[in-house]
Amino acid sequence: MKLSDLLSIHESLELAAERVDDLVPLVYERFFALRPDARALFGNDALGRGRMFNETLTMILECTQEVGYLEGIVEREVGDHREYGATLSMYESYFEAVVQAMQDAVGESWTPSHEESWRRQLKHLMSIVARHAQIADGPLNH
Repeated sequence: MKLSDLLSIHESLELAAERVDDLVPLVYERFFALRPDARALFGNDALGRGRMFNETLTMILECTQEVGYLEGIVEREVGDHREYGATLSMYESYFEAVVQAMQDAVGESWTPSHEESWRRQLKHLMSIVARHAQIADGPLNH
């Protein structure tokens, strides 16, 4: 378990909550800037975007705590997203958008510790996503 990452991520989420009412639009603004082709996969489903962001936060926090059921959640998500046409590079861009949105939301209070913790846990989560993408009917397109 990476307790320092858990504490740093929690701290940055608290700082973001003090400054921004809703992180979801920030995340997707960044994501669609990185991946305009992904916009068509989402349409105007604000509820779906919010749910996906909440699930992402849950998985990141679970990464820091090394819970056993994370693998099953990721396996299900990868399977579901495959059906929508998601690619591994879209996951990478989405995770990058999460970090960028958090940094923007936290502003001048964003620290190197926040940056390192988010990136380390998202890298770990991406490795789980990539592994399950390989297992499920061959790799997702990159």
